[in-house]
Amino acid sequence: MKKLYLQFIWHMHQPYYKDPETGQYLLPWVFLHGTKDYLEIPRYYELYNAKGTFNFVPSLLRQIKDYCSLDVNDRLIKLIKANDKFLPEKDYEFLVPAMFMANLQNMISRSDRYKELYEKFSNDRHSRFNYQELLDLKVQFLLAWTGEFIREESSLIKSLIVKDRDFNEDEKDSLLKILTGKIGYIFDYYKKLYSNNKIELSVTPYYHPIFPLLLDMKSALEVKRDIKIPENAFSLEDDAIWNLTEGLKEFEKYFGIKPKGVWPAEGSVSNNAVSIFGDYFKWCATDEDVLSNSLKINLKLSENRSNLYKRYIYSDKKISIFFRDKHLSDLIGFVYSKMDAVDAACDFIKKLKNIYDLCEHEPVVTVILDGENAWEFYKKNASDFFHALFERLMKIEWIETVTPTEMIKKNNDNAGKLGNIVAGSWIYGDFTTWVGHPEKNKAWEYVFLVKKDLMNFEKNGSHIKNIDEAKNNLRVAEGSDWFWWYGDDHYTSQAGVFDYLFRSNLIAVYKKIGVNPPSFLYEPIKKQDTASQRIIYPKNFISPDINGVVDNYFEYLGAGEVNLKYDMSSMNIGENILSKMLWGFDRENFYIMLDLKLENLSIEKLFLEIKLFNSNDYFLKYYFGSKNLISNIPEGDFNVSFETVFEMGVSLNLFHSKRVDIFFSVYDEKKLIDKAPLYSPLRLNLYSFNINEWIV
Repeated sequence: MKKLYLQFIWHMHQPYYKDPETGQYLLPWVFLHGTKDYLEIPRYYELYNAKGTFNFVPSLLRQIKDYCSLDVNDRLIKLIKANDKFLPEKDYEFLVPAMFMANLQNMISRSDRYKELYEKFSNDRHSRFNYQELLDLKVQFLLAWTGEFIREESSLIKSLIVKDRDFNEDEKDSLLKILTGKIGYIFDYYKKLYSNNKIELSVTPYYHPIFPLLLDMKSALEVKRDIKIPENAFSLEDDAIWNLTEGLKEFEKYFGIKPKGVWPAEGSVSNNAVSIFGDYFKWCATDEDVLSNSLKINLKLSENRSNLYKRYIYSDKKISIFFRDKHLSDLIGFVYSKMDAVDAACDFIKKLKNIYDLCEHEPVVTVILDGENAWEFYKKNASDFFHALFERLMKIEWIETVTPTEMIKKNNDNAGKLGNIVAGSWIYGDFTTWVGHPEKNKAWEYVFLVKKDLMNFEKNGSHIKNIDEAKNNLRVAEGSDWFWWYGDDHYTSQAGVFDYLFRSNLIAVYKKIGVNPPSFLYEPIKKQDTASQRIIYPKNFISPDINGVVDNYFEYLGAGEVNLKYDMSSMNIGENILSKMLWGFDRENFYIMLDLKLENLSIEKLFLEIKLFNSNDYFLKYYFGSKNLISNIPEGDFNVSFETVFEMGVSLNLFHSKRVDIFFSVYDEKKLIDKAPLYSPLRLNLYSFNINEWIV
């Protein structure tokens, strides 16, 4: 029987959050994903007769090791541990907002008490929580970040969930002890699954650098000829090789094996990079856009699609390359969280069957996913979906789940040969996420300047005992994450922390070698808070005519503006249709205007979906081809029109609070092709004006 070989690769990664000066972890995401995710997904491979691959970044492994102890130097964990009834004001102001770093719908709202505390915080930021409220908040925060399997297996955690409020310090301390113990079990659990031949383990270079850019910054020009690369760039190949070789040593220290495969950071590859990988590994993986560029064919066309579903052997290095199916991966990462779990699992199987029927050969389907960040956007941490999916996968004879190393060992006569790799990543098939924007380039120029100073210092030979520590700080700064958050393409409220950590590691280079750091390193690269850029509030009332056309200059004069691509996401999806929104209100209605980029798209089956969350949940679907409208908003309380722009007016009587959350999605029939925001809803405060720019 012809087979379809399905391989899942789960990428586990967090930036290196440790402040080089204080040794303190500035953000707690390693702890939180350690209690919710790192033991969660591999559990399905223990329960079901399936095979999968888990990829770890060595710098994450180091951080997980630190969080195995409750004495970890993390400010948030210390404040959660503290039993003080009276917190200093600065600690209170840090702790309380951090306790709501959780998905509202799927994490906070699971508990009546947690949602009650959230509403108090959200409706009046100046109200203060008392001691019992703070204690309940700490416990609820920890419970929200507890994985489903841990919830099911701990009698204490079950009792805390039922109790829901009025917790005591002993209960909080016991919960923390359980969760820390679970983090301590992570390494042994993966080793157990590996020994039982359930999973493969692979690696990424040490600090998650964009490997091709370290080797040669000019590789960014292969796809984007007009991209501006940093001035005075030179090869950082020695740091790239260090990330690879030392990353392998660090990996082996925790798992006791040498990995056979590499997922380069962000799927970033080039000819030079893959050639080097071939000296260390049997396989590597990247994205379908890279294959499309390398083969010079459009893989979105059905007649070309079968080229994606095979392994490729690269040049004389004989290293196998697997290419990620972008659509299937993004469905799990972004789309299925909004669907019924069984419907989503069946849809995934249906799409595999389409691939099976399309290919004359036995297809190899590679799905590569962020192993951490998507699951809070599902109910119950995606457990219903994964159970439904794995149950079905195990019953279908023509599907076999495999690991990349197993796939290489199979007698696969359909392996393709690839003599050239066009440099790129899994984001757009290029490197624009990490280089090209003035902020990103400035950060790189700082790296090159510091590297040059360090080489000169080493050449002079003084204070040589600290040179290795200084080099390590520079390598931290060469990691991909800092460059991700510079520029205009991604948004996070914690961008300032990332900026600080990047510059602090460069400052530490000079301090380690006893030299005063250059003054420019103390100036933030990110000059503005992108949150304020993302949402600009109206300057005055607007009352546009809802006719699908901007009639004149004055119609939206003073309107608020939102760049819809400022999103707290770590990935991208589909087309770039949703970009800018103008908005505002008068005394009766709330207004939205979307400037949609529909050029070169067939609008016959295209529709826009808008979801509005207030005290009630409203939705609207507008079909561009037929101009049909489906909505649960009461007739007479809204008006929409589309000609050159999409306009919508909604009665303010529908909104019983001053806040509205909004999601926009564009579908081509049933296929999601753009969404904004990707994860967290766009939150607008109604009746709020930008009083600093009031227009009379």
